[in-house]
Amino acid sequence: MDISEQTHFHVDVYAVDQDQFTFNMRNGSASTMMGPTTFINKVPKGQWIRYDFALKELDGYDSFELTNLGRLFIGSRHANFKGTYYFDNLYFYKVEEVEPEVDAIRVLSIGNSFSEDAVENYLYDLGQAEETNFIIGNMCIDGASLENHWNNANEDLGVYSYRKIGIAGEKTINLNMKLSQVFSDEKWDYVVFQQDSKNSGVYDSYFPYLNNLLNYAKEKSINTDTKYGLHLTWAYAQAYTNESFEIYNRNQLEMYTAIVDAVNRVAQSENIDIVIPVGTAIQNARTSFLGDNLNRDNLHLDKSIGRYTAACTWYEILTGKSVVKNLYAPGNMTPIMIEIAQNAAHNAVSAPKNVTDMSIDYVLPDSELFELEAPVNIDFGSILTETPWNNMCMFEVGAYIHGMLNMDGEITPFKIENRTTFGGVNIDNSGNSLTISNWQLPAKATSDSFWGNAGEPIDGTVVESGIFFVSGLNPQKCYDFVMFSSCTASDYREVSFKVVGKNEGIAYVNSSGNTTKQVVVESIVPDIDGTVKIVVGAGPDNDNANKMYYINALQIRQNDKMITSCNGVNVVTIRAYPNPALDDIKIYGLNPNVVYEYQVVGIDGRIVQTGIYNNDNIDISYLRPSCYVIVLENKITKERLQFSFIKGKYK
Repeated sequence: MDISEQTHFHVDVYAVDQDQFTFNMRNGSASTMMGPTTFINKVPKGQWIRYDFALKELDGYDSFELTNLGRLFIGSRHANFKGTYYFDNLYFYKVEEVEPEVDAIRVLSIGNSFSEDAVENYLYDLGQAEETNFIIGNMCIDGASLENHWNNANEDLGVYSYRKIGIAGEKTINLNMKLSQVFSDEKWDYVVFQQDSKNSGVYDSYFPYLNNLLNYAKEKSINTDTKYGLHLTWAYAQAYTNESFEIYNRNQLEMYTAIVDAVNRVAQSENIDIVIPVGTAIQNARTSFLGDNLNRDNLHLDKSIGRYTAACTWYEILTGKSVVKNLYAPGNMTPIMIEIAQNAAHNAVSAPKNVTDMSIDYVLPDSELFELEAPVNIDFGSILTETPWNNMCMFEVGAYIHGMLNMDGEITPFKIENRTTFGGVNIDNSGNSLTISNWQLPAKATSDSFWGNAGEPIDGTVVESGIFFVSGLNPQKCYDFVMFSSCTASDYREVSFKVVGKNEGIAYVNSSGNTTKQVVVESIVPDIDGTVKIVVGAGPDNDNANKMYYINALQIRQNDKMITSCNGVNVVTIRAYPNPALDDIKIYGLNPNVVYEYQVVGIDGRIVQTGIYNNDNIDISYLRPSCYVIVLENKITKERLQFSFIKGKYK
């Protein structure tokens, strides 16, 4: 007999005059050796007793052929112990093993690409850092509104991309899924809906669709204790040009205010359990020195600090724990960026309906007064080098890190930003720790790089050059830029590095197998706005068919040999002073014979003051404490200058 699919054996026993018996299974013929066995002592006499044996618990089970049961033996334990027994209802059966329910917060989002930004990237990792498990589901259709979701539910349409992050952090994507299917996939603790961005601040657009969806979810859910929520999304970046911004008069603050009002009114009318105020967290972070730089396309969130701020907000709402000082953060962030994101989220949870001004607490050193006492090192690639190195992990256009550390661990005003998308990240496991001309390069810095290809296409794409902008430099100073480039190759892969400010320089190196050479472009003076452009490309002698080029690491150091002149470029001081300021501010270093028109612009993009600048003080006494930008335009040449300043608080 084959009992390989069975797990248990049942027998009813009536003991007449003996109180013990044995149960034994044997393979094949009756003469085979004893198989899995158990002994039963102290059997009650004179009554029927039910016995169920788990086969796996029998002695000898591991060596028994379950497909070849030849004999069952039930009787006296020993020949000397004779007695009378009656046996009835003998049968094998299977008990399905039920895995214990994993301790986790199960959250399902029904949304679009905004919910992808919020829950699919860093929420799981934030939980792991505090020993909290998440199971995360996202039913996603790009651009979907609540009306779309209700129509899909009502017609039971399989049109969703169901992205799920499991208990071990594994991510699966199932296409053509229905809402009716996902509600039975997990006992969801939270189900969170969101409106599409265009209509997120339009109260009437939520009805009747949200109410219909809530009733549908409650009917389909296999967890009667599910809590229902709304994702309060963010306002567009002020530079967003799509016509959907017209609803809010192309004003970020007006859009944010409308979203907060609509979502909270809807939550109250529909008895929503939780509101996740990501929009407030993003607006909080925008008041810091980061400004309006939390979006990657003026619509979706930046893939590092933008998404991280959103995830921090979800984490704190779902767990009830403060996210401040959580040990997890993605690689493409400096310590001060991490602190801003965590506190922006925490402040949003504490005050979800109001913007918390972070401009005073998070201020970088004034770039025009800043002295770089120790070099700034930047590692390009996905392998993270320990601080005080700065890690640039994302190769897409718009990715940036701000408030970089120097090698003494001090915060600088420096920012680096990708102005093009590189081809990708190259991992070279043969990288070693190197010291080149006193520059100590850890193995993690030499083992990866950004790459591009200026020759034959790779996957149909050519990247002629990779471009970075370094900003926040002191326009009164000269800087040296040191680059390291290396790859494992045998052909001649020469790389060019061109650095452009008020002056420019260029240097070349063969990256193939390079372990001994760095390239240095010396004595570069930043443009008047403190910016330098770095262009990475294939050198003229590069003989690789794809014209591959690489950048592994960059060092920025201040050149103090020439303070008043650098490579023939006269350094002119133009700056706003004082900064921070209370009552008025003045621009120093302008040509006194030139007339400028000026605008003062708030962090929300609104122009709060205009006028003609004739080397007089600009009155800012009536402005509320925050970050502002002064934009000056030469009335003749139309040349524009831009300076940021902070309006401080009176003590």
